Amino acid sequence: MKHALDESQIEELLKNLPPGFSLQLEKRLEYAPWTYRVIRRHRILTAISLTALSVIAFILLTPQGRAFAQTIFEFFTRTDQESFPLSDEEVDLFYAPFPIHALSLVEVTPSPPLSNYCSTPEEVGTYECEIQRVEKQLNIDLKEFSAVPPSLTFAEIWLYPSISNTNTSNIVSISYQTSGASLSLAQGIGDFPPASDWEKVPSSAVQQVKIGEYDGEYVNGFFWLRNGDTKLTWMSTGADQRIRWRDDERWFEIIAFSGPGTSGYLDKQALISLASDMIYQPENTEQNTKVDLDSIPNMPLAEKICQCDILQPGKLPNENTHFDYVRYDPQQKSITLHYGYRALRIVQTPVESALIKNLDSYKMLETVEVNGAIAQFGVSPAQKTIWESTTTPVFTNNNSYSILLWKKDGVVYQIYFDQSFSGGGYLTKDQMIEIAESLQ
Repeated sequence: MKHALDESQIEELLKNLPPGFSLQLEKRLEYAPWTYRVIRRHRILTAISLTALSVIAFILLTPQGRAFAQTIFEFFTRTDQESFPLSDEEVDLFYAPFPIHALSLVEVTPSPPLSNYCSTPEEVGTYECEIQRVEKQLNIDLKEFSAVPPSLTFAEIWLYPSISNTNTSNIVSISYQTSGASLSLAQGIGDFPPASDWEKVPSSAVQQVKIGEYDGEYVNGFFWLRNGDTKLTWMSTGADQRIRWRDDERWFEIIAFSGPGTSGYLDKQALISLASDMIYQPENTEQNTKVDLDSIPNMPLAEKICQCDILQPGKLPNENTHFDYVRYDPQQKSITLHYGYRALRIVQTPVESALIKNLDSYKMLETVEVNGAIAQFGVSPAQKTIWESTTTPVFTNNNSYSILLWKKDGVVYQIYFDQSFSGGGYLTKDQMIEIAESLQ
């Protein structure tokens, strides 16, 4: 062990030093602890450290500091405006009527849906199968609700890209619905997606909340387009709520559309609790097996539920071939197939429970044949919509619909084609009959 030199020994060493220092020694003496440069550097570092500690203490220990910290982590895009004008292109998009055009029919092959993520065709489109599909596709573990939101049932999962100035990432949105409400849970990695004018929030509308241990923000309201207006206006009615927060590198957003007193309505505290209780890989058999009878995701599952054979069309309109869902009414034992976002509906109901057995009440009515069976073809005259009755001009599209009804083997069949949901496309009487005769 080396002993420190005393003062006399240091003086003796200094006497014997050569007149010229080596470069190495000169460099070491330049940064010796007693030099002005090193002392000044230590003082600066000490001041910076004390300042940083003071800021951290201010943020953590004082209400003003915590409020300041929240302003650093903003989850919603703020604005100081209460309205935004629509561009000319947006005005045309919302108010210009669709061009009326004839549709053609294309042949389709009714077949059970196939999937690499489900063990049976009946599972396609169900909650558990859809979660597995997205998780395997993205190689991630989604964070989920620990229980089904009250009065709501699973509807679908959307997977779509979000493109920002810095990168492209995937957004997963899990949606739930009921007759009077809808709720969605979106999540992604990285930054929140860029906000359009519709998604921005007035600064005064943002409320700070806690989602478990994480900071979050709650907003009640949206920018909406009022009937006949050409600008977006901020509206806070209590029916449109949003919550955003981050969990390390992953962001989340819950959007709830419903009003107080409606089925599926969740207030602010209920939404916070729903978000706080989210977990990875929940063991929830109710969520995995519960099916909304108003939105059955596939035909095999619908046949299993109704214990019946469902006839499917072999021909569909060229712009409305997408199968949406099946609706089953257990009281009437009625099946409704939906195609092309409500443009085309095919209803099958036993004669003894059918509420509509003929179209005699229609003024525009014609007797036709479907595979040798007597049928009725009618057209509902265009009705004034709720939009047109308040402020014009709004959604000036034709809202008339065609209906074909016939009976066969103890079943009443109805085919509805609603032009207000077809983007301006229409079907002729003969095309409606072709669709009916293609059922198999």
